[in-house]
Amino acid sequence: MRIRVPPKDSREIHGSGGPAARPAQEKVLQLRNAPARAASAIASGVLLALAMPKFSWWPLAWLAPALLLHSVRDLPWRPAAVLGWVAGFSFYLPALYWLAPTVVSYTRIGWAAACGLVVLLCAVEACYIATIAAAVAWIGGGAWRRVFVAPAAWVVVEWLRTFFPAPFPWIPLATSQVAGPLVLVQVADLAGCYGVSWAIVLVGAALAEALAVRREAVAGEPVAGAPPGSSSLKRGGGLVALAAAVIAAVVGYGHWRLSELEAAQEDSHGLTAAIVQGNIPQRLKWQMDRQDEILSRYLELSRQAAASGARLIVWPEAAVPFFLEYDKRRSRLVELATTTGAALVVGAPGYRDTPAGPRQYNEAWLILPGRGLAGYYDKIQLVPFGEYVPWGPLLAWVDKAVEAVGDFGRGSAAVVFEVPDDAHDGNVRLGVLICYEAIFPSFVRRFVLGGARLLVNISNDAWYGRSAAPYQHLAMAALRAVENRVPLVRATNTGISAFVDATGRIHERTPLFEEAVRIRTVAPGRAASLYVRFGNWLVWASLLLLAMAAAAKLRRRE
Repeated sequence: MRIRVPPKDSREIHGSGGPAARPAQEKVLQLRNAPARAASAIASGVLLALAMPKFSWWPLAWLAPALLLHSVRDLPWRPAAVLGWVAGFSFYLPALYWLAPTVVSYTRIGWAAACGLVVLLCAVEACYIATIAAAVAWIGGGAWRRVFVAPAAWVVVEWLRTFFPAPFPWIPLATSQVAGPLVLVQVADLAGCYGVSWAIVLVGAALAEALAVRREAVAGEPVAGAPPGSSSLKRGGGLVALAAAVIAAVVGYGHWRLSELEAAQEDSHGLTAAIVQGNIPQRLKWQMDRQDEILSRYLELSRQAAASGARLIVWPEAAVPFFLEYDKRRSRLVELATTTGAALVVGAPGYRDTPAGPRQYNEAWLILPGRGLAGYYDKIQLVPFGEYVPWGPLLAWVDKAVEAVGDFGRGSAAVVFEVPDDAHDGNVRLGVLICYEAIFPSFVRRFVLGGARLLVNISNDAWYGRSAAPYQHLAMAALRAVENRVPLVRATNTGISAFVDATGRIHERTPLFEEAVRIRTVAPGRAASLYVRFGNWLVWASLLLLAMAAAAKLRRRE
């Protein structure tokens, strides 16, 4: 038997292209591909911005994660984080452009500073996408592992945005699909908007990996993470099949739920509700000499709604321009309810003494025929830098620089109102979401757990003009109806007001900056959805998957 003794220096066999040189070659290749990777990351962010309202080119949202994951594939986590940040910044800057004119219009800040603040905000928000890219790159592993790590990381990061570092979960990925076919958002009743995001990212990740696997197979290169002897083309086909299966499952479930819910709605009794959109210019809204004029406009529009059969009339956030509880003009609203027999839900400022001193509140009031002021709800989820300054003394200077920043008190309970429904011998329980509160999935779920079978969202989006913000806000509110399988009535000062049924279909939407009254019979929700019963189970499952993948990564390093 002949025994071949290996040479002492591996370079005698491998030369300069051996294993020792491979990392250096890969690094050179990564640097050469840097412009293409950066272009892919930028395209990912821009496509995602175009998928969001008001452009609403929703199919682009299914491509954006694929481009992002393609750009960071096989990179170390640090450069992957940089490219993720580039993608995030390319998304948030065009999607949140409307903040700059809003800041200029309602603060003492000029255009240069306002644009700088928006750029800073977008830079911070981009760190979330950077975190996703870094997690996928650091955990690494084979194609199949990356395919499941990517949506898990995305879901966890979207959930983090609801509270860290300040609550601002604006336009999560699922928002893009509200303008698309209704079947695509029905999975939100299983896992909230996170379920929609999970499906989109998983499909994108599978397609990105399949493309890379096929390209490497054609080039004759070994596929990262592939078992010895495995067929690259076969593995690529499996990834495409996975993407197709997820899309088929989402569409199939959507069709089934739509047919089931639409049949149930036909058999349901409903409450006739009215939206009153007063279209009060923001510059006039708080002028003392306009208070009676504003109140009279809302009262007249409400009488028209009651004459058309409305039993519930909804006014927007802060439609009443004075402290309703203490002002004797409240008798005019009580009289309206008594003479028309309709219940009123109205937005108004509130004021009361607290142990910390006098505080102002953003409130919703229920006014019932024969009972007058029957209850109120204090807004809980306040707008950062609009109704309070987060992080206390650290940013106290903001309160001095920005006129529009209030110091509002925070409510403590998710109050559920009961509205008589004489036509059907019972009461309808409803939860009122004030403005910004409608963008928080877990928060809205609290009202439904408390018994609400109808959601009312009152808002004032006049601040944002004719920008994309009112369209984005409506789309996010519509997702809450699907998640909880509870219809939503949305009344805003200047639009967009609308009714959203339990399938997410938007009805009777109003134009921006026009006075309007809309009336529709809404059927209260029935059975609680899976999301209502089990909450953010997908978030916890994603956290567990990431923890297991990270543990496996650490074991491999040992």
